[in-house]
Amino acid sequence: MGDAVGAADAAIGCWDAKFTYNFWRPVTAIPAGGGNPNLVADADWTPLGITPNHPEYPAAHGCVTGAASSLIRDYFRTRKVHVVVDSLAFIDGVHTHTFEDTRDLFEEVFWARIYAGFHYHHSLEDGGTLGRRVGKQLFHRNFRALADQDGDGDSEGDESH
Repeated sequence: MGDAVGAADAAIGCWDAKFTYNFWRPVTAIPAGGGNPNLVADADWTPLGITPNHPEYPAAHGCVTGAASSLIRDYFRTRKVHVVVDSLAFIDGVHTHTFEDTRDLFEEVFWARIYAGFHYHHSLEDGGTLGRRVGKQLFHRNFRALADQDGDGDSEGDESH
């Protein structure tokens, strides 16, 4: 449940930023030379997939995966977790992706969006930062450590183990 709430909260922040900054995507910028006379335009460049038709910055996958990976890490108190994610991206006929570390989960999403040609590096970094901040805030406001049975924010005086 926390992952769903974190993903939703991160998506809200992300989409608000997308329409505040209204930044162009590589599919438009690269053929135009980035609007910079010092760059060479590449009119023949195309992304690997169909580019989403909404503003580029920040990367929504970075926002949502940043929140989810942060919440998973905080909940289990370790980055070393076994996570299996269903996917529409088939690799060697496999429909799932398996991760043993929350950093690997985030990194796969990060680089997939760049290699597909949908986002810039900074957009995924900033999206990940937004998502991790949302996850951290959600976790600290709405969850408490298992040892904190009396709800006072610490494990002092707790009788249960």
